[in-house]
Amino acid sequence: MPRLDVRLATDEDSADIFHWRNDVLTRRMSHTTDAIKWEAHRAWLRSVLLDDRCCMVLCSTNNPAQKTAVIRFDMQEQSTLVSINLNPEMRGHGLAKACLRQSLDLFTQRHPEILLIQAEIKVCNVASRRVFESVGFELLSSLGDSFLFTWRVHN
Repeated sequence: MPRLDVRLATDEDSADIFHWRNDVLTRRMSHTTDAIKWEAHRAWLRSVLLDDRCCMVLCSTNNPAQKTAVIRFDMQEQSTLVSINLNPEMRGHGLAKACLRQSLDLFTQRHPEILLIQAEIKVCNVASRRVFESVGFELLSSLGDSFLFTWRVHN
């Protein structure tokens, strides 16, 4: 398995994140299934990157160098909501678990005050459920067409 690097996402990642977000399977597994227009995406990403309650992490392989996934942490009052979007070209390579694990490590180092992280995953998204469970997320409840998973930070 190639070595993975994680870093904070930047504006230079905008085109990749845009294309991954508008992928047909990604949209089907997202809570917002409509295609996103470039201008709306650019405005959204700029606001996310400037928001101190949001942390967006980019995961890449280094041999060969390829952007692999984007992981977003939205900090709320009582918990943080995490989501992952894999580069469609990287699906099936077994990298999502390592990307999520390393992103969690980076996020919790930067935000030691966060004790609870949750993920809302569509019931039909079996692959994502398996990835989150494999790093220790536990099913908390059902939310209609989604499951709510939770992970307690161990300091």
